[in-house]
Amino acid sequence: MKHVAILAVALLASLSTLRADEARLRALLNALDYDAVVREFEASTAPTVAERALYVTALGRLQAGGRAAAEAAKLRSEHPDDAWSWYAAAIAADSPREALPATEKMMVLAGERLDVEMVRIRGRTLFDSNKRDEALALLDTQPRTAQMLVVRVTLLNYGRAPKDFDSQTYALLDEARALDPENIEALYRTGSLMRAEGRHAEALALLEKAGALTNSSLVHRELWAALRSRKRDAVPAAIEALLARDANPGVLLAAADAYYDLGNKEMYEELHARILREAPASIAAQWVLNYRYAKAPREGGAALAAARAYVAWPHHYEPRLLANAYRNLFSVIRDDPAAEDAELLAAIRGMRPIARTQPANLYSEAAISLANRKLALDEAETLAREGLAEVEPHLETLRARGFAQFEEVAAMQRGALRDALGWVLLQRGKKRDAEKELLAAWELHKTSPLIPYHLGRLYESQKKLTKAEEMYRKGFLMPSPRANPNADALRALYQRRFGSLEGFEESLKNAKTFDADARREKILAGRMKKAVSPFKLKTLDGKLVTLADLKGKIAVINVWAVWCGPCVREMPAIQELAKKYATDQKVAVVTLNTDDDAEKVRRWMAEKKYDFPVLLDDGYARKQVMGYPTTWFLHPAGTIAFEKLGESEKLVEEFSWRIEALR
Repeated sequence: MKHVAILAVALLASLSTLRADEARLRALLNALDYDAVVREFEASTAPTVAERALYVTALGRLQAGGRAAAEAAKLRSEHPDDAWSWYAAAIAADSPREALPATEKMMVLAGERLDVEMVRIRGRTLFDSNKRDEALALLDTQPRTAQMLVVRVTLLNYGRAPKDFDSQTYALLDEARALDPENIEALYRTGSLMRAEGRHAEALALLEKAGALTNSSLVHRELWAALRSRKRDAVPAAIEALLARDANPGVLLAAADAYYDLGNKEMYEELHARILREAPASIAAQWVLNYRYAKAPREGGAALAAARAYVAWPHHYEPRLLANAYRNLFSVIRDDPAAEDAELLAAIRGMRPIARTQPANLYSEAAISLANRKLALDEAETLAREGLAEVEPHLETLRARGFAQFEEVAAMQRGALRDALGWVLLQRGKKRDAEKELLAAWELHKTSPLIPYHLGRLYESQKKLTKAEEMYRKGFLMPSPRANPNADALRALYQRRFGSLEGFEESLKNAKTFDADARREKILAGRMKKAVSPFKLKTLDGKLVTLADLKGKIAVINVWAVWCGPCVREMPAIQELAKKYATDQKVAVVTLNTDDDAEKVRRWMAEKKYDFPVLLDDGYARKQVMGYPTTWFLHPAGTIAFEKLGESEKLVEEFSWRIEALR
């Protein structure tokens, strides 16, 4: 009996410790200190299912989705009858389509023991799945605790810009802070909202209070941004004060970003080096390596060296970041004939975990690059066919969001994948099957120069040289973000047919003239009369610009982002266009930037020496466009007369045609 009593006491002590551990993790989660949640969990032993689920939550909020998904899958396998396992599955899901059934299972298993975090993920998933009424009904059944009120605020305003927030937002946040004056999330969300609305003094007071209560890098990033607007010189001292309290890798990363925003690149590099030295296996280290690749210039091999350094790093915390690094490596070497086959294959296989996120691009590009080298053709065909299967649920998600240009984008994505499959089949000698796929791709996607090139190669293999030349010419006249293979194919075919290149350049010149006339006719035939929603947006220097301000002018509005490669590539042409019409009182060329940080955009513009007007999106453009870049051409009456989705290689020429047509 004595031994039983001792065991009972030990068991109770163990359970008490586990409950204390869970309470500690929950307190850190409520304090938005996700780095600390991860750190403490990974140092713990024998965690409960709930603790493991809270760990998944923190991983997700730190953008460690790959590790979150792996842990969630393990939980679901080991504890299929526990509501927390299904909560974790929903947190780690890639899409609402996957998350919704997981939350339904969670609700059944939780019963009346529904946790506030379960309400948050269930409500968010319902909103994502266009089930707003169900989400609101769920909220109405919950108690009015401070934390639940904050959850209500985040769900009611999910996907909205601050200017569109529900009128009850401040009232709910005030009520939450009245119930719990030290509720960190309520302080943080109120401060963030006020900062977005330009109420910097009020925002700073609340964020300073939140910052005193938590070491959360998320909260302190917002605090430092608010300080920059009011007391810029005070930011370094605030950064160092936090580092003195907690210099974990996540905080070091946030501090590095803050110093970068202040223009202190020396401290930025020093803190990055410290992360790699002190915490090489952390997620922060992975982000440092990711930043180094992103900032490396493509010229001179710097980007290739950075990508290789990333994949060779001995510690990889987050699988998706590693997959993204392989994707970066692939993008550098895929067109390089000097790149070794083994490295190309390693890059393609390494990026597979993220292929589902961009099926039309990643599967098709990988399959085509292998087919170009006649390398691993079985694998190339598998990639193309997987892409065709994976793109459908991806497109269904786009359709559910109600994008206006859905049909056009769906056709382009399906066309790109069928082209990839056709090209692989041609390289495998399956000409009949290849022709079927390539013709289907051409029907779907008439703007890709690769499809006519692949068709031309097919026709050459069938000795249909006239048809091959026709396809190469069509492809040659299309804009291409990378080297256009149709030019070399045309030249080689011309020499094959006529024995020399005499007259070849003249024939190309005539083709270009004819193409310009045809392009102009086609572009102007796309004229429309489409209403545009009114807006009131700030410029980089704080001036307000409204749609009404542009009325009476021919307005070109280019929607872009710094992270968008095609957008950035056409910025020199946007600058040239703006300069061309700078003194024309009847024309306004402006851009609308959708990045989240105005300071970074301002710095980027200065580095590139661009001075075209930039409006800052407050959520308006994100709701209006389907892809980047998108350019609207407004009639002086204030309606959209032309709309261009995607990159324009001959931008100044083609945009000028539209402008002149509206005079």
